[in-house]
Amino acid sequence: MAYKTYREEPSELELKGLDIVLKTISKKYPFIIGYEFTDNNPLLYATILSLNLIVDVNKLSEFYNIPTYTNFSEYSFMKKGYSLCSPLDYPGKLDDNRCHNDYFTIKSLFKKYSKYLPEKYKFKTHMKDEETGEDIEIPRGFDKVDIDINQINFIDPTI
Repeated sequence: MAYKTYREEPSELELKGLDIVLKTISKKYPFIIGYEFTDNNPLLYATILSLNLIVDVNKLSEFYNIPTYTNFSEYSFMKKGYSLCSPLDYPGKLDDNRCHNDYFTIKSLFKKYSKYLPEKYKFKTHMKDEETGEDIEIPRGFDKVDIDINQINFIDPTI
């Protein structure tokens, strides 16, 4: 039997679940102010929900007590990155690499907290029999969608 995995458009409850996870994480990391779907396509992969975090650079700078690069707001290439530390002028000031380690902590917290959401808030994967077009019941545990942080979009709300 051939089958295809797919996901439906995110429901209001699934989006609310994602918002709950974001609010929980942003209590510890207040510079995280939002998210967007990678490539604006939450259905790109059936089993992975790929997100870009939206980070307020002023709050990030305040949190780590490190200034941003003076020319941060002038260069668009600095507004997207794969490191939480990208806009910070930190060489020699973050010996313990807290910022870099926190990025991986944040990624793991998204996965961890999303697992503890009530079922109605979790993103689900579905399977369809390609011959009959009928939905196939997926064994519990295999129907979950893994949340992955792909990129960070840095914004300066004061500009």
